Amino acid sequence: TGGNLSKAVLTNACLDKAVLVDANLSGVDLSGARASGADFTGANLSKAVLKKACLDNAVLVKVDLSGADLSGAQMLGANLSGANLGKAILTNTRLDKAVMVKVDLSG
Repeated sequence: TGGNLSKAVLTNACLDKAVLVDANLSGVDLSGARASGADFTGANLSKAVLKKACLDNAVLVKVDLSGADLSGAQMLGANLSGANLGKAILTNTRLDKAVMVKVDLSG
């Protein structure tokens, strides 16, 4: 927890059930990655690239996803409570059954 992986290239990585609480993942490339059930609580994912990533049932509580590219991402049942999605790209993003309480979608 609390690690710094900013700008890392983790395309197609398997992060299922990973614990990345309070991690700095700003600008990280997680295109095509699998992170089902992962815990990103409080993480900084601003300007991250998550194209076609699978984040089913992930915990993204109070996560900063501002400016992130979530094009084609799948986030079924994810918890995004308190997340910042300002200026995020959500084209074709699947959010079925996602919890989105107090999510910031401004910008």
